[in-house]
Amino acid sequence: MINTGLLPLSLGIFMMILHGIALMHTDKINPFDLLNKPVQMYQIQLKKPKTSPKKPIKKPQPKPIKKPPPKKAPPKQPPPPSKKTASIPSPNIQETPPPTVHATQLNQAVTPIQPILPQYPEVAKKAGIEAQLYVEVIIDEKGRVAHSKILHNSQPDYGFEESALRAVNKLRFTPIKQNDQPVKVKLIYPIQFVLIE
Repeated sequence: MINTGLLPLSLGIFMMILHGIALMHTDKINPFDLLNKPVQMYQIQLKKPKTSPKKPIKKPQPKPIKKPPPKKAPPKQPPPPSKKTASIPSPNIQETPPPTVHATQLNQAVTPIQPILPQYPEVAKKAGIEAQLYVEVIIDEKGRVAHSKILHNSQPDYGFEESALRAVNKLRFTPIKQNDQPVKVKLIYPIQFVLIE
């Protein structure tokens, strides 16, 4: 049989030993010191690669390139007679194309002759989705759309882009002139698709 009187006594002695061990470690830990100085919690040990003595690497020598024999020069033609004649411009020479000017650099508004409403995509209409698009448009010297691309679409994958580009490509603008010369114009054309109840 176990003597029950000794159990509390042995438990008390055990607790006093643990208390004595705890008192031997009197260094107090200040949690604010831990915040001020980084503590290394773990260390990663990587295996160092084995180094072997380096052998000199021989670079391949380029093969000499054989040059073809020089071609014989064509016989020289006599110079044209030295008569003074008027120079006629050749039809192959083209004039330099007019520069593309951004719409913000112009002193006049760039407005379409007649606005064209894009067709609302059926999928988006059934889903009740509205969108805002920004289309970059380059207008040629005659006021037609030469190039267009979507810069931003708030609701992709509903057919807004195709509908907007079809409508923008049909637009006609009044021709833009700068310094009495027709110019290409680049502008950002906003399009909003809004459902009206």
